[in-house]
Amino acid sequence: MNNRLSLSSILILGLSGYSYATVSSGPYVGVDLGAANQIINYQASAFNINANGAQLYSPQWTFLGRLNFGYSVNKYYGFELSPSHYFTSNSPYPSGNGSMSTNTTALDFSYIAYLPISQTKLSVLGRVGIAYDWISNSSSSGCSCGQANFQPSGSNFADVLGAGIKYNLGAHTSLRLEWIANGLLFPVSINSGSQNIASWTGQTFEAGINFHF
Repeated sequence: MNNRLSLSSILILGLSGYSYATVSSGPYVGVDLGAANQIINYQASAFNINANGAQLYSPQWTFLGRLNFGYSVNKYYGFELSPSHYFTSNSPYPSGNGSMSTNTTALDFSYIAYLPISQTKLSVLGRVGIAYDWISNSSSSGCSCGQANFQPSGSNFADVLGAGIKYNLGAHTSLRLEWIANGLLFPVSINSGSQNIASWTGQTFEAGINFHF
């Protein structure tokens, strides 16, 4: 009887170790959903206003969807390619009248480092990478600055930074909760024609699930 119990214990421990190794290495795909703070920082010169006292900083909350295509080299680091979409946000012009509605599509490539927490299925993670962002104008109303026909848009490379936690739910499944900043150090310029009118930065709070192979 004792021998059977010992054998069962060894098998359980072995399977547990195999389960953790499986979810910690190899390719995976996943999806994240979350809230996105799209931050527009206007250029005072584009609106013929004095920057002193003007409200140039305009954060607007909206939703975000993200797909993950990644590869975990081991339980300590991996790489990820992720397209994401920030849904439309409406930002008022700093002149006091009119607004700009934009939506953003991004593609980022990141290096992700994991720090497993001993004797648990949790890992702390951090990411650093690069993104290419496309900011399109869905509508733009006139402003009191004499520029009634702004057509804002922009696209460029930007930095990606992030931090969060991962929980290994099963042999082939993990959950993730993460903060990701896009353009925190190098914001994306928004132009109307040849004129620079603003810059864009995105900060997101996401929760998602990844399926490991």
